[in-house]
Amino acid sequence: MSSSQTPASQATPFRAITQQHVAPFLDLLLDPVADSGNWQQRIAMIQPPLECLRLFDDTPLSDLRQDSPLLVRVWLNQSEHCDWLESTLNLLWQQPQWIVLFSSSSQPALAAHLRRFLTVKLDGGGLTLLRYYDPRLLRIVVNTLTPAQGAALGQRIDLWLWRNRDGELERWTAPSDHPAPLPSSHQPLPLDSAQRVQLESYVEAHASLIQLQSLEPARATQSQEQLLDELARLNRQADVESRWNSVERMEWIRRHLPEITATT
Repeated sequence: MSSSQTPASQATPFRAITQQHVAPFLDLLLDPVADSGNWQQRIAMIQPPLECLRLFDDTPLSDLRQDSPLLVRVWLNQSEHCDWLESTLNLLWQQPQWIVLFSSSSQPALAAHLRRFLTVKLDGGGLTLLRYYDPRLLRIVVNTLTPAQGAALGQRIDLWLWRNRDGELERWTAPSDHPAPLPSSHQPLPLDSAQRVQLESYVEAHASLIQLQSLEPARATQSQEQLLDELARLNRQADVESRWNSVERMEWIRRHLPEITATT
């Protein structure tokens, strides 16, 4: 399962998004954490009203309401909605705080669908969040899910759009050639040990990437998505070799990284 990339520098953010799919509306999956909750105040000021739902509401995660992503429906035939979307995309274009969804479902139905996939059950029996709503992790999540799981996640969604670490507009459409049974609304999606290791390695890789950027600023000239993949691979290998000391682990990773190759 893979996504495709589109250069994001050829048009304004608003046009780059809206020209990707013909639809009367879209949904913006917005992370409000970095703005101390002010997004809801801004959204409430728009007329005609923007429909806005908290993703974590009506789920076992409802106690996390303050940290919940927002699902905002934007009607593209409403100039006030378009103005808000354009200003929001201009503000957040460089930030990992948004994903655009094109879906023909009603907003409550779409939110209910997305909530089915918020938690996963690990092979050891523990529960954790499946952070598909984080654009820094969405590519990793969809590539970790089985084709059937990915088809289920994307069943109500025609197209996912987000901007990756390299500034490219990334697109994902769920595979259509696999059966897509939906998980029960009360049962978390099961992940096997290989999927768990894959996701954990990317969590470690994200931390390694931040550390590496401070140690080797020249790495910023590389594709950050490819570098993240390489760091995930090396973190998995470091686990196999029981390299648990954080300082020694980072030095080992740096020694085994390929030479810097600038992006074109």
